[in-house]
Amino acid sequence: MHHKSSPAVRWLTIATPALIAVMTLSATASAHPRLPGPVRAETVTVSPAPTTVPILPDSLFGRSGKLRFKLFSASGFFALPILERLFGDPAAESGPGVYHAAEDIMGRPFAFISMIPFTEKAGGKLGDYRVGFWPNERHRRTAQEAYENPEGFIEVTPENQDTYVSEHFRLRDFLTHDQQDVWPKYLVLRESLVDKLELVIEDLAAHGVRVEHLVVMSGFRTPQYNSQGVERAHPELAGGAAPYRATRAHGPFAHVDTRGARARWGRS
Repeated sequence: MHHKSSPAVRWLTIATPALIAVMTLSATASAHPRLPGPVRAETVTVSPAPTTVPILPDSLFGRSGKLRFKLFSASGFFALPILERLFGDPAAESGPGVYHAAEDIMGRPFAFISMIPFTEKAGGKLGDYRVGFWPNERHRRTAQEAYENPEGFIEVTPENQDTYVSEHFRLRDFLTHDQQDVWPKYLVLRESLVDKLELVIEDLAAHGVRVEHLVVMSGFRTPQYNSQGVERAHPELAGGAAPYRATRAHGPFAHVDTRGARARWGRS
């Protein structure tokens, strides 16, 4: 694609159950988003423990350096050592939720998100939220790693939905667009996908395209919803990419995913 010095470029990405994202890029929003507002009880803001905390690895911020979250399961190896050192035992034991680390430790807003285990899904639902069934639940076999059962779900509430997961993206950007009035909602998200989208923005900027406003058209699509669709420098983030023409329902968009293998289709 050849870029001229046009005022805006619109791109989108579409999702599948394997965690894909869709975004519209145009030149209007701030690259320095405001911080999230107050959150309810299960989202905890904490100060560092009085003991010395070792310097956290830069890998937490991704290859783009713009990630603002880290996922973990309550029983995972990562969970207890980091939470106990950053927040103390009470926070580490309080279960799934969004934990905001003090900026004087991380050097920026950063959230540690404890997931609800996949095994807590009852049938095709989590609470009142319908998520449907993954291929493995019914066929007991996995054709591709991208379609394996996820490790867990992020619980998204009206109070924590504005939590930034990277410089340009928030939790709510990746929610399925059905069940508008059902809360809490549940989201599956990969750090690698958010990281890749930030690298796409970075690459556009390197080619003279200023990207300031981003809208995710379709982020995480639950199996329930679907039943009703950079890499040269970072080969470990290989996935699908394809351009789509505008229709009466939406403008032109580009599909981007991190399925693990390079895939291209549509018009070049």
